[in-house]
Amino acid sequence: MLKYRLYEAYDEPALRELFSRQEFPAPVDLPIPKRDPAVAFGMVLEEDGRLIAAIIPRVSLELHLVIDPDEPAAAKKMLELAKRTEGGVMLLSQEAKKLQLPQFTDAIAFVPRDNPRMLSLMDALGFTRDTDKFQSFWKPVGMNAPVRLEAADAAPTATEVPPPSPDVPIQ
Repeated sequence: MLKYRLYEAYDEPALRELFSRQEFPAPVDLPIPKRDPAVAFGMVLEEDGRLIAAIIPRVSLELHLVIDPDEPAAAKKMLELAKRTEGGVMLLSQEAKKLQLPQFTDAIAFVPRDNPRMLSLMDALGFTRDTDKFQSFWKPVGMNAPVRLEAADAAPTATEVPPPSPDVPIQ
């Protein structure tokens, strides 16, 4: 029987074991609720008492950098602006911590691969390029998109594992 529930501390060993078997490239680490300050919560899926899956939502900043393409001192000005922005984010995270909310611990930015000037600026800002390791995906939260599980390898069909209804309490 399938059971959807919130992550509990006793799930950590089983969750780490599942994660290790996915063979992510180093230095990818598993975000653990209560240990990673950016984790909002964790949802797990059990089958017959055995943890088989989890989703761990983390808060992360998505940065949008906008500057005049003709600005001759773009990098220097953007670096100064970035320092002030990061300070504002740190203040916001301190307030979130006081309210026991998840805090921002990292930021992401999407830059066209064919824009060497912007790629150079992202390097100067301290971003790590890891697009060779991961594919980015985007989805609006709360949207009821059609379930297309038939494309997933060895995945159950949508009729076998219906998503939990928002009207039904989590067990």
